[in-house]
Amino acid sequence: MTDEMNETVEQNDPVEKKDRRTDFFRKHAALIAWIPTAILCLLSAVLFLAPIGNVVMVGGDTLTGYGALIGDWMEGLKTPVMVMLAIASVSVIAGVLGIVLKKYRNSLAFDIAAIATSFSALATGVGQIAWLGSMSATQGVTYQPGAFSILAVVFGALFMLVAVGETVIHSVWIADNNQKALWKTTWGKWKGWVYLLPALVLLAIFTVWPIINTFRISMLEDYSVLAAKNPNADPFAVNFNNFKNVVQYSGFWNCLLNTVLLTVITVPISTMLALIIAVALNSIKPLRRIFQTIFFLPYVTNTIAIGMVFMAMFQMIGYSPTTEPTSVGVINTIIEAFGGTRVNWVNESSTKFANMFVLCVYIIWNALPFKILVLLGGLQGVNKQYYDAAKVDGASRWRIFWRITVPMLSPMIAYVVITGFIGGFKEYNSVVGIFGTGDLMGPPGSFGKPLNTMVGYIYDRIANNQGRASAAALILFAIIFIVTMINLYVSKKKVHY
Repeated sequence: MTDEMNETVEQNDPVEKKDRRTDFFRKHAALIAWIPTAILCLLSAVLFLAPIGNVVMVGGDTLTGYGALIGDWMEGLKTPVMVMLAIASVSVIAGVLGIVLKKYRNSLAFDIAAIATSFSALATGVGQIAWLGSMSATQGVTYQPGAFSILAVVFGALFMLVAVGETVIHSVWIADNNQKALWKTTWGKWKGWVYLLPALVLLAIFTVWPIINTFRISMLEDYSVLAAKNPNADPFAVNFNNFKNVVQYSGFWNCLLNTVLLTVITVPISTMLALIIAVALNSIKPLRRIFQTIFFLPYVTNTIAIGMVFMAMFQMIGYSPTTEPTSVGVINTIIEAFGGTRVNWVNESSTKFANMFVLCVYIIWNALPFKILVLLGGLQGVNKQYYDAAKVDGASRWRIFWRITVPMLSPMIAYVVITGFIGGFKEYNSVVGIFGTGDLMGPPGSFGKPLNTMVGYIYDRIANNQGRASAAALILFAIIFIVTMINLYVSKKKVHY
C-alpha cells in the first residue's frame, strides 16, 4: 500500500513530470527541432516552382510555362540552381533515412536542404526578374514579373536566413558535451570573422567591386554607359588607349600640377601649425576646452559654405580692370590698414599665384582642426615623468620639444602626414567652394579651368567618357599609393613607438 502511494505521489510530483518531459525532449530533440525545418524546406521548394509560368507581359500576351524561363539569365543561373537542388535532394533523403534509422543527429541534413532550396527559390525569382528587365530594355516592351516571382525573392531570402539560424541553434541544442566543446572551440576561432562579415560584405560591394570595375572599364577604349547599352554599337576595343589619351591631354598635366602644388604646400605647413597649436593648448589650463571647441568648429562646418565665406573675404566688390571697386574686401582692408597695397586675389585678371595663395590658406585652415585633435590627444597621453626629468637636468623648452615631444608624438605626426597627403591629392571641394564649378574653375574671365585638380578632371570625364575617367582615377590611385609607400618607409625609420 505504501509503495503504491509513493508511486502515485511521484507521478503527481511536478518536478518528476518536468524531468520526464525533459528526458522525452532530449531523446527526440532532433526530430522535434527539424519539423519546422522540414516545413521550411517544403515551402522553399514550392517557391522555387512558383515563378515557373508566372511571367506577365503588360498590354500583351501572357507568357507561361518553362518557355518563360529560357533566356540569357538561365545560362548563368542553371548551374548553381541545379547544384543546390541536387544538394537539397540528397540532404532530404539523408534526413529521412536518419529519422527512419533513428540516427537523429544525421537529420542536420534537413537544415542543409532548407538552405539549398531557399537559395534556389531566391535565385529563380531574382533571375526571372532580371531576365524580364533585360527583355524590356532590348525589345522596347515592358515586361513585369508576377506576384509569385516577387514572393520567391522576398521569402526565399527570409527562409534562407531562418534556415541558417536554425542550423546554428540545432547544432548547439542537440550536441552532447564533446560536441559542445568542439562548437565553442570552433566559434572561438571564427567569431571574429563572423563579427566582421557585415563590414566585409559592404566593403566588397562598395569598395572592392568598384575598384575592380574601374580596372575593367579603363581597358575599354572610350567606354561610356550609353554606348554600352546600345545593341547596335560596335564593341569596345581592349587596349591602353584611355591611359594614352589622358596623358596626352594638356589639361591633364595642368590638373596634376595644381594637385601636387596644393598637396606639397599645404600638408607640411598645416602639420607644423597643428603641432604648435596642440602644444600651446596642452600647456594652458584655463579656457582650454573653450579654445579646443573654437579650433574644432571648422571641422564640422560645411566645406562649400566655408569656401564661399573665404571668397567673400578676398573678393573686391564691383571690380573690373577698367573700374575701381566699391569695396576692396576684408583682407585688402586689413592690408591697407597696415600701409600695404591691395591685391587682386580672386577677381578678373588675377594671377594664378594669388589664386593658389587663397586656396592654400583655405585648405590649411580647413585641415587644422582634425590634426590638432589628433596631436592634442597624443600629447595628453605622454608620460609627464619625461618632462619632469628634463626639467631636473636643466633642459631648455626648445630641447624638450625636439627631444621629448616630437619623438613621443611621431606616430601621430606620421598618421596626420600620411592622411594629409592622401586628402591633398583628392582635393576638389576647396576649388569648387571658392571659384565655383562648371566651365569656370578659376577667376572670372578665365578659360580652360586653370585651377582644376585631378579629381575635378575625373568628374568632368565621367559624364561622357567613363573609360578615360577610370584611367585618370587609376593614375591618381597609383600616385597616392606610391606617395603613401614612401611615407610609410620613412616613418619606419623616424617614428618611435
